[in-house]
Amino acid sequence: MSREASDKEKQRLLAQMDVTMIQKLAFASAHFQLHDGAKILDLGCARGLSSYQLALMNPRLQVVGLDYDGDYIKSAKQEYNLPNLSYIQGDARDLDGVGEYDAILNSSMMHEVSSFSGYGQAPVEEALQSQLKALKTGGVIMLRDFMRPAVPSAMVYLDIPAGEKGAEHIALLQAYAEHADREKPENERGFLLEKIGVLDDGWTRFYLSHDRAFEYIWRKEYAERFDIETREKYGVWTADQYRDVPERNGARVVYTAPYRNPWIKKNWHDGQFRLFDQDMKPLQAPPSNFIAVIQKTDDDKSIRLYEHKTDKDAPSYLKMSHHVNQDTGQIFDLVKRPGAVYDVIPYMIDNEGAVRVIAKSGYPRPLVNIQPRQMTPNIDGRTWSGHMVEPLAVATNDRNDDSAHARVTQTLIERAGFTQEQIGDIEMGLQYYPAVADVNEHVTSYFVPVTGAPYEANMSGKFSNFSHDGSIRTYHLQDLLRGVQVGMLPEARLEMSLYELLRKTGQSPLPWIGNNLDIATVSLNAQALQEPAPVSHFVETSEGGNYLRILRSVFNEEARGANGAQTVLKSTALEFAVPSVPQDAAFSNISTNGAVLLPLLKNEASGDVMVGIHVKNFPSVQEWDGQSNVMSLPGVNIPATVKNTDQLQDFIAAETGIASKTIQPLGESYFPSMGIVPNRVYPYVISDPSLAARDDLVFVPLREAFENLDMFKDANMIIALLRATHALDVWDDYKNDLKSVPNPKPQESHHG
Repeated sequence: MSREASDKEKQRLLAQMDVTMIQKLAFASAHFQLHDGAKILDLGCARGLSSYQLALMNPRLQVVGLDYDGDYIKSAKQEYNLPNLSYIQGDARDLDGVGEYDAILNSSMMHEVSSFSGYGQAPVEEALQSQLKALKTGGVIMLRDFMRPAVPSAMVYLDIPAGEKGAEHIALLQAYAEHADREKPENERGFLLEKIGVLDDGWTRFYLSHDRAFEYIWRKEYAERFDIETREKYGVWTADQYRDVPERNGARVVYTAPYRNPWIKKNWHDGQFRLFDQDMKPLQAPPSNFIAVIQKTDDDKSIRLYEHKTDKDAPSYLKMSHHVNQDTGQIFDLVKRPGAVYDVIPYMIDNEGAVRVIAKSGYPRPLVNIQPRQMTPNIDGRTWSGHMVEPLAVATNDRNDDSAHARVTQTLIERAGFTQEQIGDIEMGLQYYPAVADVNEHVTSYFVPVTGAPYEANMSGKFSNFSHDGSIRTYHLQDLLRGVQVGMLPEARLEMSLYELLRKTGQSPLPWIGNNLDIATVSLNAQALQEPAPVSHFVETSEGGNYLRILRSVFNEEARGANGAQTVLKSTALEFAVPSVPQDAAFSNISTNGAVLLPLLKNEASGDVMVGIHVKNFPSVQEWDGQSNVMSLPGVNIPATVKNTDQLQDFIAAETGIASKTIQPLGESYFPSMGIVPNRVYPYVISDPSLAARDDLVFVPLREAFENLDMFKDANMIIALLRATHALDVWDDYKNDLKSVPNPKPQESHHG
C-alpha cells in the first residue's frame, strides 16, 4: 500500500489545486473517515484530474473515477496513474454492476441527468436510488450541485446596469430567454422575459421567474460557450427537496447547505445585477452550489430528529437564575445544569506524525432542529439531521467536583471501551464559558493520549434516551478541522479542542478554506496583554430580566420502514432555553442568532496584526471565578428581520457604524452549547481604521493572544482568535514560541 501524504505534503498539494477542488476535498474529508482500503466512487470524473487529486491526498483509500464518455476514461487511464486509483466507464443513472462503495462523490452530475432526460425530476431520483444501491450501509454520498429557489415559479424583477458589460449581459439574457432548454422541441424552448424599461439610474429592469433569474445569473459569464450551456438546466431541486427526496428513499441527510463562493460574489455578482421580489424587496443572489451529505442507513434506523410538540410536564432539570449589575442595573437571566462539564479528547499520533482524534459520531442533538418560533431565521440555510460529531463529555452533579481525572478515566472505559492500560497521562486543556451571556456553565477540556483505538465502535450505555447514541470513531484531526471550516461540523467545543491540540503538539492546520481577510493598516499604540482588574458587579435577584425562558418539548426520532412509510423510533422530552418574548416587544426583535465581531488592524510601525479586546462583565463568570470581568469581543444580537447573510452584513454595518466592506466573515456559524440553547453564532472580522480610536477596545498583538490563549475564558473569543490565526496564515510563525507537550509514541489505530 502506498504511503499517505504527510500534512506538509498535503499543504503543497492543496496550494496547487483550484478552489473548487479544495472545497470538494474538504466536504468529503469531513465525513469520509473510512477504513484502509475503503472505496470511493467519483462520478463524472471527466479526464480524471479530480479523481487523481483525491487519490493522491488519500493513498489509504481506493478511488474509482467513473464517466459516461469512453474517450475521457481512456485519457484518464493514460495520464493519471496511482496504486489506489482506477477508472471505469459507466452511467451515473444506472450503477448496476459497478461494484459496492463506501462513499460516492456526486459533483454537478444530477443536473446533467435531468437535462439529458427530458428536464424531469424523476430520472434524478432514480439516479439517487441507483447510487444508494451501490453504497454500503453506513456509507455516504456527497452531493454537490445547484439549488432552485424555494418557489421557482414566483415572478421577480432583475436589474442589469448600464455600460458595455451590462449591454453584453442584456443580450445574453434575451438570447437565453429565446433558446433555453435546447434539448426540448423548438416550440417548448425559452421562457417568459418581459423588458420593463430603463430606470432613472440607467439600469434596465426585466420581469421573469425566480428560477430563470437564477439560471441566468449562473451562466451570464459563459458567453463563449452559450450554445452548450443552453442545453442544460442547472437547478433541479430546491433546498427542501435536497432533504425530502433522499429521506423519502430511506436515507439520512446528515447535512445540507448553500455554498457561496466569495470570489464569484466579488467578481461576478456585486454591482452586476439587482434582484427583487414582487414587493420590490431585495432578494439574495443564488448560491454558487448546494451541498448535501446523504448517508445510507438500514430500514427502521434513525434518519432525522425533530421537535414534535410541547411536553405535558413542566421543566425541572434546567434552572433559571437572575443577576443584577449593581453599577448599571442591568439584569441577566442565566440557565444552568446542576454541575461541572468536562470535554474528553482522546488522541493518538500515527506513524506519519499526524494527530488522530477519537470523538462521538452520530450523537443525537435534536436542538439543532427546534422550531423557529417566529423569531429565528436560518440565515445561512444550513440544516442537519441532528446526528452530530462532538467530543466525549462528562456532566457532573457537583460543580465543586475534585475527581476530574477519575471521571475522565471512567468515561473512557465505560463509554469508549478503552482499558486502563490504553489510557495515558491526562492533561488539562482549555477552560472556558461556552455561552457566557446565557448559560451559567464552565467547561474544562482534557487531552488524553491513548493506544489501540478502533476505527469505530458503538457507544457503550444509553445516555441520550434515543434509540442509539451513535459511535466512538477515530478521525484524522485535519479532516475534522476542514469539516469545521466548510460548516459541516458546527460544534464549537470540538473545534476549540482540535485547534488547541494542534497547538499543544506543535503542529499547524492545513491551509484555510474560505475568504481571504483584508486587514487595514493604521498607527496604533501597542499594548501588552494583561488580565483585567478583578471586580464583582453582580448580586442574585428574584426579579427576572425577561430575556430567557426554559421550555420542555417532545422530540421525535424518525425512520423509514422497508415500505417507505414514516415511523417514529423514540420520543424523548428535552429541556432548553430560548429568548423570551416580552408582551410589549415585536417578534421581529427576537432571535437566537448573534454575531461576534473580532477587531483586527495592522500596526503601521511594527507590521504586527493587532486584535481589539473588549472587557465585559458577566454574572456567569462571577459565579465560577468569584469576579465578573472577562476579555471578550463586541457583538450584536441579530433580529428576526435579518433573513440572509447579505442582510446580516448590512445590519452589522448599520448597528456598529463600520463600513460594510470592512466586515468579513470569519468562517461558518456554530452552536456554542447545543445541549442547552439552540443559539447560533456568526463570527466576523471587522477592520475599519476608525476602530483604532475607540476607547472601549484595547489593541494587543494577535501573536501574544495566540501564545497566551489560556488567559481567555470566553469561547467566542477563543474561537475567533484561533480562526484568525489560521485564516491569516500566521500559525506557523506564531507557534514557534509555544511550549509543545511531548508527543506520545506513534500508534497505529486498528482501521479494518
